[in-house]
Amino acid sequence: MLKGIAILLLIFAEFSISMANELSQKREEIKQKKNELDIYYRQEQIKILQKAEECLKNAKTKEEKKECKIKEKEEKEKLREKIKSEKEKLKAQEQELKIKYYEMKAQKEREKMRKYQ
Repeated sequence: MLKGIAILLLIFAEFSISMANELSQKREEIKQKKNELDIYYRQEQIKILQKAEECLKNAKTKEEKKECKIKEKEEKEKLREKIKSEKEKLKAQEQELKIKYYEMKAQKEREKMRKYQ
C-alpha cells in the first residue's frame, strides 16, 4: 500500500516538474514575443516617419503638406491599434499561464495534505 502511494507521489512529482518547466518555457516565449513586438513597433514607427518626411519634402502646397500629416497620423493610429491588439493577446496568454500555475500549486498543496492525513 505504502509502495503504491510512494509511486503515485513520484509520478505526480515528475508531472509537476514537467508542468513547471513547460510553464516556465511558455512564459519565456511570451516575454520574447513581447520584446519582438516592441522592436517591430519601433521599426514601423521609423518607416512611418520616413514616409512622412519624404511626403513633406515632395509636397508643393499647404494642402499636400496637410495630407501628408493626416496620412502619417492615420498610419500611426493603425499601428498603435495593431500593437495594442497583439499585446492584449499576449497578456491573455500570460493570464492563462498564471491560472495553470496556481492550479498546479493548489494541486501540490492538496497532495501534501493527503500525504499527512
